[in-house]
Amino acid sequence: MGKVLTRATNSRRKFLAHSALGLAFAGTIVAGGSYLTRSKQDKLVDNSPFDMAKANEAVRQQYLDTIFADQQKYGVPGWDSFACLVYDPVFERMGAELRRRGVVKKDRVEGYSPGAGLVRWMSTPYFGEKGMKLATYVGKAAFEQLEREDDLLSALDHESFHAQVFHKGNIHFSMRQPKGGKMSQFIFDLMSEVCGFEKQFYYIETGYRKVSKSMLDRCIPMARMLYSKLENVALQETTEGEFARGLIEAIQSRPTARYFR
Repeated sequence: MGKVLTRATNSRRKFLAHSALGLAFAGTIVAGGSYLTRSKQDKLVDNSPFDMAKANEAVRQQYLDTIFADQQKYGVPGWDSFACLVYDPVFERMGAELRRRGVVKKDRVEGYSPGAGLVRWMSTPYFGEKGMKLATYVGKAAFEQLEREDDLLSALDHESFHAQVFHKGNIHFSMRQPKGGKMSQFIFDLMSEVCGFEKQFYYIETGYRKVSKSMLDRCIPMARMLYSKLENVALQETTEGEFARGLIEAIQSRPTARYFR
């Protein structure tokens, strides 16, 4: 608890110190259904940078720049594989960049998409040469739906797995893999999503991220749906089945196993 309070207090001071807008939008911050005014500066300071960004879209990119720049305070291992964090309300900038590069972005795993009733908070598309850092695009839904700062940081922990595997070519735990086996795009995408959730849950389980119940209520069903798909693949006597069995064995030995079953 002391660590979390210190992180929040220091980050709030830094955010306000570097923000020309810190006071300019003071009269428009909503807190508990009421508006703060310039005459209530003491209450303004009590709002965290996340609360301020949640209430005012104009400072969301600045907030993302702040947490990106101070990864030692906000991040976890793997965050250094982010090239940048981009506020992209409805992912128009991401779409334009993909079109510019001639990339067709498909849903990674069938059933795991915004079209299936899941709201996308953020996305880390794979483009460029392997070994490059990746940009993560954060949509307005992340600020509208996530209740607290650790919810958003936890979602970024998930995205950092995708950035890390593309940038560094490794994952955050060891697993058995078939010798000489080649991954299909399907099994790579499925395993990447499962591993992303595993990394996210690890920092929740160990108490580093204090996420809300609503965050877990959204993430756990998605993770279990993907894990179920992985279990189905594991039944196959194929190279893909071997990869799936290796990941399942690894997760079963991790402190996060309970989140998937």
